[in-house]
Amino acid sequence: MVVKINIGLLENEQKEVESTKQMLQTFFSSQGLDFSSESFSNSNDFLASNVQKYDLIILDILLDNDDPMNGIDVAKEIRKVNKHVVIIFVTKTAQFALDGYKVDAIDYILKPLTYEDFYLKLVKAMNVIKFHTDKEFVLKNMDGIFKIKESEIIYIEVKRHYLDFHLKTGVKAFRGSMKEVSQELTDKFAKTSNSFIVNLHYTKLIKKDGVVLECAGNSYEVPLTKLFKNSFILALENYSGRN
Repeated sequence: MVVKINIGLLENEQKEVESTKQMLQTFFSSQGLDFSSESFSNSNDFLASNVQKYDLIILDILLDNDDPMNGIDVAKEIRKVNKHVVIIFVTKTAQFALDGYKVDAIDYILKPLTYEDFYLKLVKAMNVIKFHTDKEFVLKNMDGIFKIKESEIIYIEVKRHYLDFHLKTGVKAFRGSMKEVSQELTDKFAKTSNSFIVNLHYTKLIKKDGVVLECAGNSYEVPLTKLFKNSFILALENYSGRN
């Protein structure tokens, strides 16, 4: 689960900085989420910061004439060190906004910013951020309490009233149901049958009646039933399209 969203803001107009920060405060308060933000007025200072720590970066495309770079140039530098950070451009004109898609920006906002437009872009941004977050679960059994991240789970098998978590480090059993675990997992997972749910990241091959998973040099095969085949293929296509 995302605990705190770290935001970097590159904007050379102080009035716009204050307005954007106020909108960020309003949005995250409405979502019950915590956030931190840092603002920069020129590209050199921004790139000198640790851009890898940000979950979201908001970039003005047109900076001061004295600035050696524009927002698109800055985004290209960001992508060299951070492939997944969410980038949103703000600009007075849409003339350069389409260039943003070349650096995988999710969207752009035209100035002057309105909260209605800003809200929609932030909702979109949060959906992407959540997708790339490695969600963590706290589970307990007779052996103790375990913290397990989604990336550690290869697949889960239901056996009566227990869930066998097949992890990179081995198998751990916890009491629970498929319904309960399905509600907690993100869309990085999909069912292959009533008794199996797999991590789409480790899916390597779809067979007629099975799915082959590979992780750390090991191969696993789980059943794929007709009831779940179409929905599983669709889930895998959606997952692949977002990576």
